[in-house]
Parts: sequence; structure tokens; C-alpha cells
Amino acid sequence: MKKTIAILLVAILAVGSVFALDASLSGKFTSQFAYDFDKNWVGFTEEDNDLNLKLALSTATENEGDVYAVIKAEMNLAFETAGKANGAAQTEDDLLKVDNGTFVALNNDDSKFEITEAAIYGNGWDLSILKAAEMPKYAKGWETYNDGDDTVDLKAPYAFKNDLGVTFAMDGLFQAGFSLDANLDENAGKSVLAWAATNDLSFGGVLVNASVGFGKKAADDFSYLGLGAQVGYATDTLSVKAGTDVSIGIPTEKDVDATIDADVAVNVNYADMVVADVYYATKTELAGADAPLDAYQADITFGQKYVIDDLSRGFIAMGLIEDYVSAKVAFDMNAFDVPVKLTLAAMDVVNNPYFDLEAYAEVAGFEITGFGGYQAMINGADEIQMNNLHVGAKVAYTIEPVGKISAATTFMTMLSTEDGVDPVNAMSLEIGLENTTLVSGATLKAGYKTANIIDSDYVEQVKGKAYVSATIEF
Repeated sequence: MKKTIAILLVAILAVGSVFALDASLSGKFTSQFAYDFDKNWVGFTEEDNDLNLKLALSTATENEGDVYAVIKAEMNLAFETAGKANGAAQTEDDLLKVDNGTFVALNNDDSKFEITEAAIYGNGWDLSILKAAEMPKYAKGWETYNDGDDTVDLKAPYAFKNDLGVTFAMDGLFQAGFSLDANLDENAGKSVLAWAATNDLSFGGVLVNASVGFGKKAADDFSYLGLGAQVGYATDTLSVKAGTDVSIGIPTEKDVDATIDADVAVNVNYADMVVADVYYATKTELAGADAPLDAYQADITFGQKYVIDDLSRGFIAMGLIEDYVSAKVAFDMNAFDVPVKLTLAAMDVVNNPYFDLEAYAEVAGFEITGFGGYQAMINGADEIQMNNLHVGAKVAYTIEPVGKISAATTFMTMLSTEDGVDPVNAMSLEIGLENTTLVSGATLKAGYKTANIIDSDYVEQVKGKAYVSATIEF
């Protein structure tokens, strides 16, 4: 209902300004068909089959009027296989039968229709009446080695996340957001969000940003005060940026302690030859569900057989920690006529130090990546319980018109510091083919992927799956 009201308000406010109507439709469809060797199952995979449509309606283009309205909507239709959805096991006799999940059905849980933008635009300003945008985050750091461009902010309390409301922005000056939960149930409490932030204020070539916010979640024991600051400086060859975010939890109940969560990040780029990124956060909770080992605990016991879901190049994520440090330094040696890029990464340095060195080179048309690293697994007594070593490589080569052929593998061995405990080994493997030219506007893929091909007393073998997939964008 709230979204419907927002759309009607946009339409009413736009009347009398510009009467032209522009519309655009874009979309993306992805489908994957696979055979899972572990489950002896064949069919369309649920997580890789969806249709995404985006519709944009505007009363005018940006240059046609001083004031105009924009409405954007996104629809996602997700499909699942009936046999996979209900967990029914398939036998070899069941393969390729229609009534055993070979054909897809609409997944209502993951399908959605969402208004993504409802706003009024003017000359140098805009007003969104759909939601209060999330408060800006300034401490953005490198946190995962899978994607060097990935930036995170681990200190965003719930009260500062997106919610229904309004956001006003004045180009080059400031932006502000406000939201109030309209729930009239007195027992449910009220959720409120209000914040304001500057937009790249320049002082003698130095860019400065600052933010302040207040949030209160219904039925929570805290109100949150948020503070942020960022300073940046750039020349033709050097750019430096430093930012910090602080979240202060103010108790609203007796006998509840206040909390202070903070993080800081420094990013440096020198002529794209040297890129450095350092990030620190205190009282940070990482997503323990992403740990490669099921039911992984700080004190590892080998009383059960673990299933490796994802080697993640040797890193094992921990659950709850109080301090987190990550850092990355990349060197592009091409400036010295050496066709190699080196990246040294460190994660969770305070608790379970992880280090990874990667070398990337292009030789005779081959894209070659080699990497290796070490992680110390520290138990509750601050003692090293496991030494994890990993090494891996990825090779890719493009053959026209066939496409890009790639192969990747990671080998990890976990060495216990306890006497008499044998090493635990695991090895991932992936082989793939990707083509973007055979069918115009489509990306076709085929391959095989497994998380672990080694079977041992402590780690379970994962046979993996063979797959073919297609992605069409329009």
C-alpha cells in the first residue's frame, strides 16, 4: 500500500510540469541445466533460472523540463525444479522424466515485483518519496580476495539501512533522508531514521565529506547515533582517500551497556602501478554461514566428516570476532616492461591471520594466474591449532569463434599442531567454456565444477556437477 501511495504522489506532483511520457524496458534471463553427480540429479538448477525485467517511466527526459517525475520498477521471476524443491531423491531410472523435476515451475518465494525508484527531479535537486536511502558509508575496504573490487562496510546497524521514506539531494551540497514507520500498533513501537550528509565539498583541492544520523528500530533496546567523515586528495598520478564510520548504541532500557562500533579505511593509488587498501573494524560480526566447513567451530574436532562447500582459495571464515583487519597491496609491473601483476592480500590479521600472494600474467594469449597462501587458525586460548597452506592456479585462453576456455584448481592442506593428527587435504577443480559471440546478446557457458575431489577420513569428497547455461540481456 505504501508503494502504491508513493507512485500516486509522483504522478500527482508531475501533473502540470511536463506531459511527455518516456518508457524503456530492459531485462535479463538466466537459465542453467546441470547434472549433479553427488545427488544423481539432473534438471534446471533453481538458483540459476530467473527472468529479470526493468521498466522505467518518466514524464520527460532530463533536458526536456525543469521538473519531471520518474518511476522505475523491477520484476524478477524465479524458476525452480519441482524435484529439487521438495528434496526428492532421484535415481538413474528417474532421470529426464517430466514428473521428476526435469521441467521448471515458478518459484513464488524468490519471485518479486518491486518499485525501485519514484522521484521528482528538478534543476540541481531531486526528491525520492519511495524510501530513505541508506546513510553514506565512508570506510570502505578490501575484504575478500575473490574480487579485488569488492568493498564492504561491516559496521552498518540495522537502523541505518534502507526503509520507506523520503530522500532529498541538492547537487554538490548535501543529501538527507527521513523515515518513520507508520505502524499504529502501540505494542510494536516505532522505527525512525534521519540523517544528513555533505556531497564532496572541496577545500583547496581536498574533498571533504561528513555525515550524522539517528536511528531507532522498533522493539530494540538501543537508539543509534551515526557519525562519518571522509577526506580525499587526488592529482594526475596520486590519489589518497581516508574514511571512518562510527555507530554509537545508546541504551533505551536499564542495565544495558552502550556500544561503540567503528571502522576506518585508507585507500591509495599511485599511477595505477601501486594500489594499497587498509581496513580496520572493531566489534565486527562476520557471516559465519559463509564458512567453507559446515558446523565449523574455533576449536576443531575431527569427530565428524566435514563437507567442503567452497575452498575460497584456502580461507576459512570465522564467526563472531571483535576486531577485524584486512589489507591489500597490488603492483602492476607492466610499467617496467614486465607483464606481471602482483597482489599481496591479508585478511583477519588480528584473529586468524591469512596471507595470499597472487601473480597474473598474459603470455602468448594465455591468461595465467598463480596464487598461494597461509592461514593460522587460532583457538580460544590464543594458540595456533591449525596451519592451513594453499596453492592454486587458473589458466584461460580465447579461441575464436569457440570462446574462452578456462581451468582452475586450488589445493589446501590443513596441518594440526597436535601430535598424531594427520593432515587434512582438499582440492577444488573447475573447467569451463564461455562464448559471447555465437548468439548475439547471449552469454553461453558449459563446464564442470567441484569443491573437493579428494576423499579422506575427515573431509568428504564432492563430485560436483556438469552444467550448461545461457544468459540473455536486452
